[in-house]
This record gives sequence, C-alpha cells and structure tokens, in this order.
Amino acid sequence: MSTPRILPVVSGDTSLPQLDYAALKAAGTHVPEFLNKRLSFQFSFELDPSVTYRSRISADVLDPAGKDATLLDNSVGKYLNLAEAGQNGLISPLADARELTYGGLFLYRDADPVTATQLLCGNVTDSGGEGGECIQVTTSGGITNQVRGYASNPSIDSAVIAAAGIAHNDWLFVASTSKIVDAENNLTEHTLFVGTPDGPLLATVSGEAKDIGDGFRAHAIGCAYRTGTLDEQAIRCASYFGVAGDPFTVADLEALYALEKVRAARFGVDIF
Repeated sequence: MSTPRILPVVSGDTSLPQLDYAALKAAGTHVPEFLNKRLSFQFSFELDPSVTYRSRISADVLDPAGKDATLLDNSVGKYLNLAEAGQNGLISPLADARELTYGGLFLYRDADPVTATQLLCGNVTDSGGEGGECIQVTTSGGITNQVRGYASNPSIDSAVIAAAGIAHNDWLFVASTSKIVDAENNLTEHTLFVGTPDGPLLATVSGEAKDIGDGFRAHAIGCAYRTGTLDEQAIRCASYFGVAGDPFTVADLEALYALEKVRAARFGVDIF
C-alpha cells in the first residue's frame, strides 16, 4: 500500500512516510495544529476562505473586504498575496504597545524592480514625527524595523542577508520584539530577528518611544496606513502572528522559528 506524502518533507528524512496534510483535512480528519499559545493570534493562509482569515488561536478575523488580496496556491505553496498600492493592508487585532512581539513568514522580494520598498507589516503612516513602526525590505534589499521617533532603526544590511545565503524569492521568518528598558524616560528596546538555519540575523536598537499621533492604530499585514507610493511591491505572506505585552527573547523567537518551519511545510512553504 502506498503512503501519501507531502513535500517539502517535514522530518527531513525522505525515507520516512509523510502524510498528506491537505488530503487529511479535506477528508475531515482532525490534524492537530502546532501553535505557540503565548501568541494572542496567528493567521495562516491555506486557501479555505471560511477559515483562512480567522486566527488559529483566537476568534479574531482579518477583513479583506475592499482590499486587493488574493489567496494563492502554486509551486511555492499556499499564501496571501497583497497587491501593490498604499493603504492596501489587512488590519490585525494587535494594538500598538510599548512591549510587543509580531512578525510572520514573508517572501523576500523579487530582484526586479528595485525602485520601491516592501512594507511587510506594521502601523506607520507617511508622517515621520508620530509613533508606530513597520518591518520593511528596503530598495537595496536590506531589512529594517522602522520605529518612529528613534534616531536609528534596527536594520540588517543587504550584504549580511546575502552572506547568510538568503536569495530573492526565499521565504523568511521575520519578527520584531520590543521591551521597556527605562519607563521613567520612556525608552524602549527593539530587536529585529530574521531566521536562518545557521542562527538568526539580529539587530537591536534603543530609543525614545513616540505616541501615535492619531490615537489607536492596530498593526497590519502590508501597507494599511501609508498614502504615498513608496511601497510598490506586492506582499506575499504565509503566516502572521503577534502578541501585545509580551516581549519575546531571542531564544523564544528561535523556538518559534523552528515551529513555524514545521507548520509552513504542511502547506507547501519551505522556509529558509
């Protein structure tokens, strides 16, 4: 009797039988989720519209109404595609906070064109003076966490990314975590994390946290608040997660990275 299998192989051992996750779900077989219960929410985009915009952990739902968002299933797996354009992001349940952790699985942008940044997730607007932040890929191919009000931002240079073996169109685990380091002076510390098999790429910066100028503004996948045309590249997202009030350590993020590699392989996404 032949055993169904799914590639890429989750165990890494091709001699072991691999169950077809999608076929099991379609047949109504319960397949337990691998989830980190410290997270407040987690979305993964597996092409069933009735559940794909619903958090795997909470009852929160992303609303794609009015947005140019599509669910794709092709050679690189199953994922959400957000078309280029300002204010085309899907707003999440994550409220801005001094201490939080958020990120996801994103496709490192195409090599061409390189005339635009790629805003992956966050809640900044065009205004440079107010609060908020975002994780983005720069025109040079670097990855930065742009934190409004900071004199400098946690950034990983494109040369460092290339030296790690990361290439365009690789799926990356990217996360940001922030914590209060001096409450009296309103200082916070942000760490940008990019997962790799040989250890994470990290950048950490401290600075004064700025209040959001227009009140409550939740984080989002893609470009939900910017009105300009800086972010012209499409966003491809296989998973998005977050929690307020819980700054993960680097070890916590490494454990989450390992877990996400297993989860993503179940629906065809091979994480770098």
